[in-house]
Order: sequence, then structure tokens, then C-alpha cells
Amino acid sequence: MKNLTIVAGHIFPHSSPTGKVALQFAEILKEKYQVSIIFIQSGDESYNGVVKQGFTLYSVFSPRLWFEHAVEKCASKRTSPRSIGLFWLASKIAKLSGRLSAWFIPGRPKSYLLWPDNLIWYYSKAYKQLEKNHTHENIDMILTINSPFPAHLAGRKFKTKNPHVRWLTFTIDPFARASDFSNRWLFRSYKTRIDTAEEKGVFKTADLNFVSEEVYETDTEIFAEVLDKVIPIPYLLQRAAPTGGDSRFPDGKINLIYTGRFYRSIRNPEYFLRIFCQIRNPDINLHLFTFSDCDDIIDKYVNQSLGRIIHHAPVTQDQVPDILNQANILVSVGNSTTSFKPSKLFEYLATGKPILHINQSNQHDDVLEKYPLGLQIYPGKLSETDTAVDMQLFCKAHADKQLPWESVNSLFSHHSLENIRNTILSNA
Repeated sequence: MKNLTIVAGHIFPHSSPTGKVALQFAEILKEKYQVSIIFIQSGDESYNGVVKQGFTLYSVFSPRLWFEHAVEKCASKRTSPRSIGLFWLASKIAKLSGRLSAWFIPGRPKSYLLWPDNLIWYYSKAYKQLEKNHTHENIDMILTINSPFPAHLAGRKFKTKNPHVRWLTFTIDPFARASDFSNRWLFRSYKTRIDTAEEKGVFKTADLNFVSEEVYETDTEIFAEVLDKVIPIPYLLQRAAPTGGDSRFPDGKINLIYTGRFYRSIRNPEYFLRIFCQIRNPDINLHLFTFSDCDDIIDKYVNQSLGRIIHHAPVTQDQVPDILNQANILVSVGNSTTSFKPSKLFEYLATGKPILHINQSNQHDDVLEKYPLGLQIYPGKLSETDTAVDMQLFCKAHADKQLPWESVNSLFSHHSLENIRNTILSNA
């Protein structure tokens, strides 16, 4: 059996959205390949050739990133505002140190200052691990997944040094679009030009490029010269079975649930929280399982909600299926840019639960339109008072409804495991 190495971001112990995609690819590709995965170590446990879930794992460590995750974890467990503030300050100092150190890290892929970002350290370490693995196991193919973008850069360097090794990429969040939602202030336009040029170089050098369907529709510019080796991949609709644990939520209430991250720049919760506070029904509660840079916004509306908005500590990925299964209504907050569709929506769809979707890009979501238990809210289309009424009516009418998995899978067969497996395996 041939050897495949995947280079991705955060996978174990807790997967990022792109880390979950990496695991989905790995599960499919292990039918044809012996799969190894190189990823960023975020927990205390390191992996150096450890076999888990049928994959050989190699974690790449960064002291700064480890410290950042450690203080954020401590902040999530505190209740004192002063204590939480101190831990968040430590986290921001750690992030700042990463940005400053990115100026001086040797061995960068290009001699650009401030490029690509404060994960530049991952480029050289992931590349060294690739070469080390190649020495021991003779890699036949690599697959790099963005984000982080340095995963692609490591793949490009490895491909340049080993042209006989087949290189596949998968892009969900184009790096060239990062300036659309970042707080970048220094040399913003110059860096955007660099990002675009280098991302185009990745698409040209790779043997084959998978992209999400949204990227294929909205960002053709970055791969227009090599359209013949770009293949769109749908998001995977995959059922996650709950364990059947005790309910976290009060009986007799309509419990709205949001799990995932908020981002102040592209997935800001303020509009939704403001509308929710206009719903005066004491039997409708909102539970937020989130980790974000929007805690000040969330706290403001928690204080206005008379106890109906509950901000929980973040949970592990293993706990999410139970939380979703125990919910009455699932809340989805879309991104303000159309090329970054939250993969969380497909995790919600797989449950068969009612979905309340805040469509912040104000563009109709065609996927959710097919779902009979969905309501799309468009900021600015109606008055906030009328929107609050619509939300309350939807929650009361659908609180106890759930579609069976067979119906959901039939509705979204384009996103089925079988369809995506066939696309990947026929091109890998």
C-alpha cells in the first residue's frame, strides 16, 4: 500500500473546523493509502509516530501557542471578571509575541517581512517532519489543508525538492481573502498582493487542488490559470451519534443552542443577541457554547436578558453531539463573506433539528432553503421588532420537531459520504 501524508492544523486532542476536514479526508483515503498526519500540537500530549484511529500521527510543537491555549483554557474556567480579564490579557500578550517573533524567524518561505502570519514557524517544522518521514517511509503523495496557510507552503517546498511525489491541496478559507476580515493595519494592501501571488503559486505548483464549492464559485481569480486541475468538493453531511447522556437543559423550556466560534470581524453575534433580547417569552432560553473575541458583546446581552442567555464554557468536540441532540432549536450565525460558509451548518443539518440561521451576508443560503425546518433571517430586511416576532413564532412552532436521518440524507445526497468519497478516490 502506498504512503500518504496529510499536513493540517489542529487535529488532536481537539479538532478545528479544518482539522475535522483533515480527518474526513484521512478516513476516506485510508482505503487506498497508509495515512500519516502532521498537525499542530495544542494539548499536553505529543505524538511522534503514534498510531490512533488507524493513522500515524506526528505533532509539531510551539511553546507560544501551547501557552496561549493554556491561559485561554484557564480563563474559561474562571468566574471572577478580574481573573478572567487577567488570563485574557495574558492570551493577547502571547498572540502579540507571536506576531512580533514572526518578523525574525529564520527559514521563512520568502524574504517578506510580516509574512505569512504568526504561524510562520509551522512552515519550517512541518517541512522538516515531511522530509524526516520521507526518509523513513518513502512518501508517495502529500495532501495539505488550509488553514493554516503554512501547511500549503510546506507542501510546496517539499514538492519542489521531491517532484516525483504527488501533491494535492484542499482549500476552504483562501488565504488571499484573509484581509477582508482581519484587523491588519500595517502594509495591508501590499500584504494582500503578496498573499494572492503566493496562493496562486500554490495552485500552479500542486498536481491537483480540491476547494470547497463556495471557494470555487467566489474565488476563481486565484486559480483561473489552472482551472483544469481544480475540483470543487461539497461539505460532508455526516451523522454524529449522541451518547444519550443526561440533559443539560431545563425541561419545559424552548432551548436554543449555539456551538462554535464567533469572530468580531466576520461572524459577529451582536445583531442576533440584540434581536433575541427583544423576545420577552420567559420560556425561550439561549445557550451559547462558544469561544471567541466577542465576550464583551456577549456579556452585554447576557446582562440584558434576565437570565435567558446562558454563556457556557467551551466544550470538547466529543460533547457536541449530545448537546445538539438535547436542543430544541439550533442557531447558526453565518459569515459576512460568502466564500466562508461555516461547516457548522452541515453538522446542524445532520441532526434533523430545526435551524435558525442569521444570514449576515444577506445572500440566500440555497442549502438551507431545501431544509423544511429552517428559518433564514436577513439583517435589515425587516424591522428588528418584526424579526423578533418571526423568530419567536418559529421557535414555538418547531420546538419539538426533528427529521429522521434518512430524510436528511436523502435531501442532501450531494453532500453524502458516498458522493464525496467517489470524488476524492477517483482523483487521488
